[in-house]
Amino acid sequence: MPGSNPSANSHWSQWWSEGHITSFGTSLVNNYEGATRDHWRAIFAELDGDNVLDIATGNGALATLAVEFGEERGRSFKVSATDLADIGAHTTSTDPRIAAWREKITFVGATPCEHQPFDSASFDAVLSQYGFEYSDIDATLAEVYRLLRPGGRFLAISHHAGSGVVKRQQQSARVYHAALEQLKLFRLLERHLDSWGKARNKQAVERLAGKPKFQKSYSALESALRQFASAFPNDETAARVFCAIDDLRNDAYTLSPSARSAAVASEREHFMGTQARLADLFAAALNTAAIERIKSRASEIGYSEAVVEPFLEETGTLAGWSIRLTR
Repeated sequence: MPGSNPSANSHWSQWWSEGHITSFGTSLVNNYEGATRDHWRAIFAELDGDNVLDIATGNGALATLAVEFGEERGRSFKVSATDLADIGAHTTSTDPRIAAWREKITFVGATPCEHQPFDSASFDAVLSQYGFEYSDIDATLAEVYRLLRPGGRFLAISHHAGSGVVKRQQQSARVYHAALEQLKLFRLLERHLDSWGKARNKQAVERLAGKPKFQKSYSALESALRQFASAFPNDETAARVFCAIDDLRNDAYTLSPSARSAAVASEREHFMGTQARLADLFAAALNTAAIERIKSRASEIGYSEAVVEPFLEETGTLAGWSIRLTR
């Protein structure tokens, strides 16, 4: 979660309210898998103490992994999890155990990484998965140091500026920029649906085909859609935009003019939220210079050890940075 101002991060609160357990949405509906899951399970196995805090938790994916591991191994982890966003009350996970595990986590929303509501030296470990790098890193490192007991560790995976995740999302960002800002597809759709007037079925709409307002708005929309398709052939993100527009047009036949406008606005806001989250990601992803600054700042604060190395997916693809700081 980025920043320190909840009102500036409503796109994250909206995302978590939809029930996603990770920032990867439906692609990881039941929590992290593969190398990420294995990485954290290895860390949980070597923890000396049981008091754990997950900062920038989102909907508690990492905290949930900790509870799951503790139950499997007979460890009584006491897990707290905080996030700047309003943490969702539920997830869309299909594994029924996840809801039970989440019940054992103390969630605190509207809490920036830099200002935690816990006493000093409260935790044996502070964790973060694709989270703390969205904050004021210097302030967060100092706050984590305050929270850790002597010998405690800050353990994180952060976004890497050169990772496959970032590179893939840069293409998605180009798609959203074209759809929302250059071609303004949803604005054009709204104008076209406005030309339908009070028509409430397909036959009534077809009778408007000869009207100048209808023809002009229809031509503008179709021209923009052709440009969009030509610019992004066989692109999954572009396909989602096309599907959204098709669904809105099909649903519009049964809606009132005001309901049509509201539906288009809602879908546009959804994609704008995604675009904003990607902008946050690109700003937060850490390059080598940023990592060197983290190591230097950690030493200044008083951490006794700082180990940072690239984190790889099981396929060998660069996925982030693995960061380990010891108090």
